[in-house]
Amino acid sequence: TEEKSTTIIPSSPPISTSSITNNNLTRLYKYSQETEIKSYVDPNGTIHQYRQSTERALLAQRKIL
Repeated sequence: TEEKSTTIIPSSPPISTSSITNNNLTRLYKYSQETEIKSYVDPNGTIHQYRQSTERALLAQRKIL
């Protein structure tokens, strides 16, 4: 009785396994969801925070599309 574990990422569209192996694509989708919180201080001294995709996420999105 072998157990197989599968990672399910709900936010991704259906994955076709024909061109790329499932693992690589799963990893790419996981990376593509990554964000980081940046902050900066404007001239008035107010701190602004914003969320943006990480470098790795941008690369992953480019490979997927």
